[in-house]
Amino acid sequence: MFRIKKDDYNTVQFMPDYKSSGASKKKQKPAPAVESIGSKPQKARARRNLIIAIVIIVAICVAAWYVYSHYFTQDARYIRAFSNGNYTTAQEFADNNKDSKRFSDKIGDTVVSASDKTLSQYKNGKVNANDAISQLNQYDSASAGLFNAHIQQNIDAINAIENVYATVNQASDQAQNGQYDDSLASLQSAVQGASENGLNIDQQVTDILTKNLLGFKQTLFSEYAVKVRYASDFSSITNSISFITTYVSDNDFSDFANTVSQVQKNTLRRATAAATARQVARDARDEMTASSASSSGSAGSSQSSSAQ
Repeated sequence: MFRIKKDDYNTVQFMPDYKSSGASKKKQKPAPAVESIGSKPQKARARRNLIIAIVIIVAICVAAWYVYSHYFTQDARYIRAFSNGNYTTAQEFADNNKDSKRFSDKIGDTVVSASDKTLSQYKNGKVNANDAISQLNQYDSASAGLFNAHIQQNIDAINAIENVYATVNQASDQAQNGQYDDSLASLQSAVQGASENGLNIDQQVTDILTKNLLGFKQTLFSEYAVKVRYASDFSSITNSISFITTYVSDNDFSDFANTVSQVQKNTLRRATAAATARQVARDARDEMTASSASSSGSAGSSQSSSAQ
């Protein structure tokens, strides 16, 4: 802009551009600070190094804890000694720490698993009863009796199984000696024991009954004749027939079960049923006699042939 002076019309004076007074009062914002080149990568590298250091420290602590807990605690030393068969050393640790629940909790799986493994080996025929029980007693001593209840349970299981087989052998001997009532009772007891202990002795029972079936027939049907004639309860008859026919197929036993049923329904006289039972007993006796004579004759012929 320009103006003409009043006192000198020939002179022109230039004026500065006009600026608003309000605008002049405004303050300019300060320029943002500029980070130095390379500061961000340095901070990232520092953070990364810190994280790596923390991870290393944690790993060292975990490793140290693992080594200590698995090698230097009382329970770790016990487990190592027990697993290596150093039962005397293991017993010393157990005696010194048997009042510690933490100790017993830590070693429990080791002792119980070893005890169960011994029982399993016995059941699978890999170790006999005496050796298995001896091993279990050793485990009991090595653990200062802390797991006596479980170990004794396994010992009782072995004794129960041994008793089942002993009863089977006893039934066989009784049948051979003509004690058929006692033999049948022993077989029934053995079967019950086998069921309670998860055993299968069906083949042994079948063999004993089959081999001595005539003797069982003679004895049992003689008793059936009396019971069906005079007894008010036929359960002993039906129970023994049911047991025997479970293991052997024989028409005399299965037919007489129907005979007893007819007596109970009053469709057959007791005397008739008793006569039927007596006849079966006589037939069995005669067959046994004939078989015995045949066996004796064969034995005599063999001896004569040998002498010649």
